[in-house]
Amino acid sequence: MKDEPIYGVVLVPSVSHALRAESLAREAGIACKLIPTPRQLSSDCGTALRFAWVDRGRVLQVLGAVRLEYTAVLPLDHGPSARNAKDAERNR
Repeated sequence: MKDEPIYGVVLVPSVSHALRAESLAREAGIACKLIPTPRQLSSDCGTALRFAWVDRGRVLQVLGAVRLEYTAVLPLDHGPSARNAKDAERNR
């Protein structure tokens, strides 16, 4: 069974879209953070919105309510540090 991703990212066409997405998400009470767009996901805009993957439905609802343009909403792979933390937790 594959683990659910911890985070997701919203890929947007510009920094102004990323700032607006962050503002909307925070107003809706969704914890989020602007991050550099992972290179393996896109080379368009250099800024993406990271959020908890469990909140993806709410994120889509908030962005859709104002018809904010975005390129994609994707799971963010578990990085090595996330995997190591889970392994450490299991080995306790």
